[in-house]
Amino acid sequence: MAVEYTRQKQLRKRYKTYGWFDHGNFDHGESSHPSRHIRFADRPRQPVTRRRSILNVLGKLDPASKMTLGVVGFILLSAPALVILSKISLFGVQYLCQKNILLQGSGICNHAWTKPSTSILPSVPAGKTPLTTTFDELLEMNKISPSLAFVSMPLFMIKTNLSTILPAIQSDLPGTNVDTLRKSSSKAFQLADQFSTRDNEYRHSSSIWNVHGIADFSSSIEELWTAIPARSDYNTWSTEILNNNVPFRSDETLNYQVLSHYDNFIMHQLPYIEDLVFSTGEAKLAIQELLGRIGKLENEMIKNSHYAHADTLGIMRLSANWTLGVVTRAENHYRNLSSSLFSLFKRLGPEMESYENWWGLFASRNAVSVSRLREIVLAESGQLQELFAKAMPVQDAVQRVVEEFMQDEDEAQKKILWKLEEAAREGRLEWM
Repeated sequence: MAVEYTRQKQLRKRYKTYGWFDHGNFDHGESSHPSRHIRFADRPRQPVTRRRSILNVLGKLDPASKMTLGVVGFILLSAPALVILSKISLFGVQYLCQKNILLQGSGICNHAWTKPSTSILPSVPAGKTPLTTTFDELLEMNKISPSLAFVSMPLFMIKTNLSTILPAIQSDLPGTNVDTLRKSSSKAFQLADQFSTRDNEYRHSSSIWNVHGIADFSSSIEELWTAIPARSDYNTWSTEILNNNVPFRSDETLNYQVLSHYDNFIMHQLPYIEDLVFSTGEAKLAIQELLGRIGKLENEMIKNSHYAHADTLGIMRLSANWTLGVVTRAENHYRNLSSSLFSLFKRLGPEMESYENWWGLFASRNAVSVSRLREIVLAESGQLQELFAKAMPVQDAVQRVVEEFMQDEDEAQKKILWKLEEAAREGRLEWM
């Protein structure tokens, strides 16, 4: 027992002496004892081992690869500073060009990055929007909507009546050439009817004329109104600054969302309006030709004392002249619409690209404040409500007249023709 006790005591003493802080500096002669110091002695060497591994990998690379890695690393580390310094430099050059310190005709002042910005939103007057001219023209177009719906009807009656009186004219005045007049009346009616149909299709498919389209347009404005905060706080300001200066995030700014709203509107409206401008031009030329031939034949009837025929031709001339007035006014409004939207489209293009492309970081976007954005969106909503309030009653009234015309064609046709003739005699383009 004494021997066993002595042996256990020696073992405890040996383990105590061979402690955690003894990194194998003493050999106790116990070769079977586990070397507990090994893992603790090895741990500090792990970073050294990783470093050596990295150095070994780099050592195996050729000089070109090392240079490439160095350049990439430098760019990644210095890119933010370079972007900031470049923007500051560009703003400085823009300021010097605007103050005429640098010549405006010089190449540096005419460059796309340094040329003074022609941003759309900052140039909008208070209480107006980029689409104010568009809505003004549409309100003027609304006044002649009933006339546009029946613009081809007088020409149809001219065509029908000419087929009745032209044989009698040829009989009374042999040798009178009436074929060209007959062809002119058919062509004028065809082109005027084509224009009226296209105008009607535009109103039913446009996002601003029909009820569903106005609801969609209003919903788009409401989304913008919701997205723009009621007031600009630090969070909104910092988010806008961040999105404006981080590559490929500029299209998340509030300014870009508002500009996208106008860009989408123009992309949907402009093709219709340009087609209507072309259609009104064709119809206008055909009606002018018809008027010239009617007037010439009317003068011949008066000269040869055929006053009955002359009176009939005079009524036709008044009706054709009324149609020409309606088509001419529509052409003017549609041309103004087309010019206004196309001008806005040309200015929107470069500005949208400055938000969508990486090089836009170096461009001066001239963004407006959050409060100004809310003012523009609020004004847009007011303009849309005004158009809706004035256009929808007129559209409903025209629809009722068309339905009556389809249900009782003879009676409705006589009633409409009488009103159209009365408007023509009085020189009024509006007949309802």
